[in-house]
Amino acid sequence: MPARPVRPLLLLAVLLFASASGAQVDSPASGSPALEVDVGTDTDMDLDDVPEPDPCAMERGVEFLGLDWSRRQLHHGICATVRWFDGFFGDQRFDEAARKIRGRVAYSLEHRDRVGVDAKLRLRLRVTTPNLSQRLNFYVEREDARATLLERTDAEADTQVVQPASTAQSDAVRMGFGYDGIKKDHESLDLRTSLRVREGKLAPSTRIRYWREFLRTDISQWRFTEEVFWRSHEGWGETTALDYEFKISTPNLVRWFNEGTWSQSTQGWSWRTGIGLYRSLGSGKAGLVEFGVSGQTDAPVSIANYGTRVAYRQTLGRSWLLGEVYSGYDWPKSQPEDIRHSQLYGGLSIEVLFGHQ
Repeated sequence: MPARPVRPLLLLAVLLFASASGAQVDSPASGSPALEVDVGTDTDMDLDDVPEPDPCAMERGVEFLGLDWSRRQLHHGICATVRWFDGFFGDQRFDEAARKIRGRVAYSLEHRDRVGVDAKLRLRLRVTTPNLSQRLNFYVEREDARATLLERTDAEADTQVVQPASTAQSDAVRMGFGYDGIKKDHESLDLRTSLRVREGKLAPSTRIRYWREFLRTDISQWRFTEEVFWRSHEGWGETTALDYEFKISTPNLVRWFNEGTWSQSTQGWSWRTGIGLYRSLGSGKAGLVEFGVSGQTDAPVSIANYGTRVAYRQTLGRSWLLGEVYSGYDWPKSQPEDIRHSQLYGGLSIEVLFGHQ
């Protein structure tokens, strides 16, 4: 039988022992060169080179006519821009702020007798800036600021808010910063300073608003809103709103709304009151029947308009894609000698919500 290769086996055993222990064969104190074995694998990496997750990236799902991709791109573009701007003021991570981004874009078409077709684009965006301030928010919006006072808090998760008809002030785009002094579940106090694009010109404005819900029960609640503002085209003014909501049954909610506004540019108080019945139809569907009256004190005609409106709203394949159709009758009048004629109107709108909602 041939002799086995003993010396190569011994050498291999020494190498294996050295690699397993990562040690040096000779003691460093001996002064002789040490044998070092560097063992590496393809999976070794520098932890500093691992890219951190993008806080502005949104979850991907099944695409729907390219709308999912467009919504993700819109969110990422806005989030990345705000993150870049906020990075000038510190190194705090943007993960939590990215999850708090909220916004919506809505496009509507409305037809009115003797007026014709009117197209409206509404935008609302609210983001936080953690490095600039924990309580400072940046916002952009294009819609009626006074109409937002009349938005109700949903009593049920499945009930969608049916927006009031747009007004001429919806043409104004405003952007600026807001500060949250008080932010609780049933109470808030915030300050906003902004620039508005109005008729092609910049119009600065500022306002402070206090909002509180009170006398809450399982089926009802009151809501009080007080706002003091200054606008370059109106001067100083204030708006007071008082709403009452009552849950008739599980799918039905009735709301009584009241609002009055005074400014240095108006004759007396402009006011609006009415009652609306909301009904949840399940699966992201809701309906509204509303009757309202509006007017202005010290005006030639104290009751400027009154009318009724019905609306239907539902999700369109996605929880963030909403469609609404509405129609109504009203009876406007601006001068005492005018005859109060009825006016039929109707419209539809598409709304996209973006952010981690």
